[in-house]
Amino acid sequence: MSRPVNPIRIGIDGGGTTCRFALQLPDKVLRTSLGSANAHSDLQATINVLNAGLSELFEKADLQPDVFWNIPAFAGLAGVTTQEKADQIAGAVKLNRLSVEDDRRSAVAGALKNGNGYVAGVGTGSFLARQDQTGIRFMGGYGADLGDEASGCWLGKELLKRLLYWRDNAVAPSALLETVWSGFDSNLETVLAFGQSARPADFAKFAPQIVDAATSGDPNALALMEAGAQYIIQSLRVLGWQEGEKVCLLGGLASHYRPYLPPHIAANLAQPEGSALDGCLHLAGQLEPIREERVHEH
Repeated sequence: MSRPVNPIRIGIDGGGTTCRFALQLPDKVLRTSLGSANAHSDLQATINVLNAGLSELFEKADLQPDVFWNIPAFAGLAGVTTQEKADQIAGAVKLNRLSVEDDRRSAVAGALKNGNGYVAGVGTGSFLARQDQTGIRFMGGYGADLGDEASGCWLGKELLKRLLYWRDNAVAPSALLETVWSGFDSNLETVLAFGQSARPADFAKFAPQIVDAATSGDPNALALMEAGAQYIIQSLRVLGWQEGEKVCLLGGLASHYRPYLPPHIAANLAQPEGSALDGCLHLAGQLEPIREERVHEH
């Protein structure tokens, strides 16, 4: 990684389940975390989480307001699909020098630093990327409505689809489906009402149950995990992956796909060099320092 120009900086990694904050000081890093920050599913809640987390950092930092609120910051947030939305968030957050993007570039910056390789980010949402000397090429990351295949949200939605198929005798029963059905009080209207109102993080809550059931050999859970793995495999092919090139799995769900990847891909899996939050701190370090006269009134 290139040398940061801002030794004091803030990184914010906002996902569909958790939003993590870090303040890099010359001698230490202060951290805090709060709930979901998905700008697509709930923009105002995301802004509220950002301001609340920054206020917590401010309390921990013991810095003067005119210093803290002018620290350069980078936020990589789930659900930032347009520049207009990024600008809206930046304008509503207390920080004077905040750059907002979706959460893909920061994840790549954390995992690969300046090196070549591939990233499969799979948590509540999902995306894949390739980084080389020409830059970064992304695939996916279009959000829960039309994309995020293999993600926790996608798994949850696909599980509920299978539940409905099972009721129509279109798929075989299994312990997983029977357990989920019981969790909805064996009531179709309850399932459908959940599907209409649930946010990505709500669907993603089924992911650990699916992972565990697949490990136990549940056929419906296995089918879901294998379908998610197939999306990762196909996406790597589209991005141009060649045997011998490293692949980093990122996110709370990504590592659970490892047993479902073919040996020639699994053999090239590598530990990420850092987290998405590390990537946010790095990108914040590259921002142009703010001018002293730009100070919030607090």
